[in-house]
Amino acid sequence: MDRFQNTDLSSTPPEPTTGETGYLRQASPGNYEASAVYAWYFHMLVEELRNVVLANPDDPTPVYTALNQVQASIAAQINAATPDGTETVKGLVRFATEEEHVDGESDELACNPAGVKAMIADSLAGGSQATVVLTSSGTYTVPAGVFAIEVECVGVGGSGGNQGSGSAGKGGGGGGAGGYARKRYSVTPEQEIAYTITGVATTFNGTLVANAGGAGEAGSLRPGLGGIGGTASGGDINIKGGDGSIGGEPYVDADTQLVGYGGTGGSCPVGFGARSGTAGAAYGGGGGGGGSGVGPGAGGPGAVIIREIS
Repeated sequence: MDRFQNTDLSSTPPEPTTGETGYLRQASPGNYEASAVYAWYFHMLVEELRNVVLANPDDPTPVYTALNQVQASIAAQINAATPDGTETVKGLVRFATEEEHVDGESDELACNPAGVKAMIADSLAGGSQATVVLTSSGTYTVPAGVFAIEVECVGVGGSGGNQGSGSAGKGGGGGGAGGYARKRYSVTPEQEIAYTITGVATTFNGTLVANAGGAGEAGSLRPGLGGIGGTASGGDINIKGGDGSIGGEPYVDADTQLVGYGGTGGSCPVGFGARSGTAGAAYGGGGGGGGSGVGPGAGGPGAVIIREIS
């Protein structure tokens, strides 16, 4: 699309000084003549279309033998006005890729069905996760790229009670399990949050609290009672630890020996209670009560378990 004539005309045609705006008119013999078309009329059409070609950001050179330069220029200008970093064009809308949707880089881009599915799947999966287990008091520092954490506080499990004295001693009670609290936090990288893990309670950020389980009672004239499970507070989910069971009465076994067993420790969501004479399992489980030939078991340790969501 360009200017082309069969004679050398290097200047624009003169603007008409007479005439009026309106449509072209065909002659009606005996009534009126046909419209007189000035060279300026064709000049206007050529220059308007030529200016569209000159605006092409990819190829602004008019070529008089080319018949598609106006269309190509319009398409190129639309694409140039669309945000970068995308793959698919539909009409005047550019769609982001699935990866851009999931990575959060598509705030100003349209969302195609595949992108919506990818975002939903990533959200349900909770994003990529890493798990940190802390077993002594300190300060947790949020790592780079992490903007949410899910924290579980588990209280220390109570120890089992001793068996009563003498060959006919009653079994000691099982220890109570530690309390359990879970909460999700919005955080920022390098944020520091204090936590404590003691024989009394496990805490995070001062407000998420899981108390320790109570110790089992020693056997005496009667079997020892089980320890009470620790309470919990401050979480989206708060679960009291399970109580330990009462110690056993002595009995005569198949070898005519007088034996007795301690009570079983209480359990919590991340730690099982122990049988007579053994320590509480994992985190927060109650220790088993003392029995014949075995002493009482210790309670499971307390912990802060953090899932880092990036």
